[in-house]
Amino acid sequence: ADILGETVGLRTLVDEGGGSGKVKPSAVNREWMLDESRDGMLRPLGGKLTSARIEAALTLDRALALLEKPHIPSLTDKKLLIWCHRDAKELQGDRETGRSLGLDPEVVEHLLRRFGRCSRDIFSAIQKDSTLSRRLEPELPFIAAELVHAAQKEMAMDLEDVLRRRVPLLLLSRHKREILKDTLELLSPLWGWGEAQGQSELEEVLRKVASTFVKKA
Repeated sequence: ADILGETVGLRTLVDEGGGSGKVKPSAVNREWMLDESRDGMLRPLGGKLTSARIEAALTLDRALALLEKPHIPSLTDKKLLIWCHRDAKELQGDRETGRSLGLDPEVVEHLLRRFGRCSRDIFSAIQKDSTLSRRLEPELPFIAAELVHAAQKEMAMDLEDVLRRRVPLLLLSRHKREILKDTLELLSPLWGWGEAQGQSELEEVLRKVASTFVKKA
């Protein structure tokens, strides 16, 4: 099988070996803890994305205590993220909007899960330009409107930013060169790129792809 993609993340952990390097990284405890230095610096260690809001609330509680400020009860467990649908009726309304644009059910559900209420921006772009409803890769649910959304709404500034961090086709697609060329043609006008800059950016990303994704023997 071919290696289609790779990714890496960084998590701060407690140095349980005291700097000796004798403890294997895989053996280090990943449970969240709040380290407090002598001068009052708070350093969250460990934890994971799914519990980040709770950990942030605990960090703020401790910061208020150190500052001798009144405790403010956290609302994080009661407040939805801004892109979440408020109820099933609102979700169904957006689902019907997506289907009315001719998007197949897999694409609609992908957009609703990925963007929540912000999927309306995607639908609005498609209403203005129906060509943005096309899939970028037949086997994957990503569509052209997501590329435009990344550039216009998410401050993506180049090809790698869009296709690795926003619409991860550099990680998932078997047709990376074709995807890159398609994205370049679509987004160059939005970024104000001329032909020379666009070609230079394309070659740079292709070089990285070639050095990263190798075929197994």
